[in-house]
Amino acid sequence: MISVIVPKEYEEQQKEWIEGIKVCSSDFKFQVNFFFEENEKEKRERIENEKSYGAEILTEKELDKNGEDPFVQGYKAAEKLAKTAKKSDKKQAKKRLKVGLALYNQEDVFIYTLCEKIEGILKETGEEKQVEVITAVENARGNSQEQNRQIEFLMDQDCDVLVLNLVDTWSASQIIDRARERNIPLIFFNREPSDEDIQLWENVYYVGTDGEEIGKLQGEILADAFGTKELEIDKNQDGILQYISVEGEEGHCDSVRRTAAMLKKTGEIFSSKQVGTVSADWNREQAKENFMQLPIKQIESCEAVICNNDDMALGVLDALKERKVEDIPAIVGVNGEKEVLEKIQRREILGTVSQKSQDQAEKVVELIWKFKEKKRPEENQKIYLKGEKYQNIP
Repeated sequence: MISVIVPKEYEEQQKEWIEGIKVCSSDFKFQVNFFFEENEKEKRERIENEKSYGAEILTEKELDKNGEDPFVQGYKAAEKLAKTAKKSDKKQAKKRLKVGLALYNQEDVFIYTLCEKIEGILKETGEEKQVEVITAVENARGNSQEQNRQIEFLMDQDCDVLVLNLVDTWSASQIIDRARERNIPLIFFNREPSDEDIQLWENVYYVGTDGEEIGKLQGEILADAFGTKELEIDKNQDGILQYISVEGEEGHCDSVRRTAAMLKKTGEIFSSKQVGTVSADWNREQAKENFMQLPIKQIESCEAVICNNDDMALGVLDALKERKVEDIPAIVGVNGEKEVLEKIQRREILGTVSQKSQDQAEKVVELIWKFKEKKRPEENQKIYLKGEKYQNIP
């Protein structure tokens, strides 16, 4: 693969040179990507990014404006790089692993941590196996269309495996169809596609926790606390848990499954009544901002705040402190983030359910290597890892 990275004006000024490169890529059957950057800073960043993909870089330095015909120059420059890249590829084909990671939003603390661990374990295991590991990470920032473009781009980079954390799980079937055409195995994580989609192709896996199990464990934390006199969760002593639900996304599959499972579990012990709901896109600042908008009487009537992740639990706590609410309700989150565990020890948050990012990362990497070694990873294409409760209940 060759990446041509030149100033924006070259798109119009050097059409002949560019055409020479395109013709050469067709003759030699190699992939060429063109990037026309606005300034030197963007150009430098693009060069570093493309190098991380293992691309050979071609810039305007290869163009001698006073020399021979620009078309011929473009052809010869591309030919030289193509021959070099092909020799290098033949030597390294068996000693290189290229993995593309497409994330729904790298600003999500849990996703950032999990991605960092996947890259770290891949690098460590690559050194043990004496295989060069190249990882390319794309951040969709919550934009489904942008992520589809990024996934298509990663597929074009000859990745051995793609690891996907989808913005929109409804798009999974289309992505699987495209990957199957190119024979690129897929590992989905954290955001779970449907069973029907996973079963579309044998080289597709999902790694994560079961949303229903996570919700059940949240319910157990609340059930344990409700029956503990020292915590006085049932403030009005009516035998009913009044709660506010803080969802990641309204109607999101994981949000719905976690909340439903939590209510089913608590329903075995006591009745509950939802007195409010907030949608905060899995984000701490948004959770704080939206929770601040609730009427103070609604907050004071609530005995628990059940959050779909730890970031939002922290945002709720921030809002309660800023509004100087003295009797803070029982807050429950999901993920097992370090800051939340500290808040649990200080009895500011009731509990959380860890999704064990280390275990998830290790399982993802295990599947990657099995795909690389042409082995059938596991019979069950959906791999659920157990969550773990952390709570401050005496």
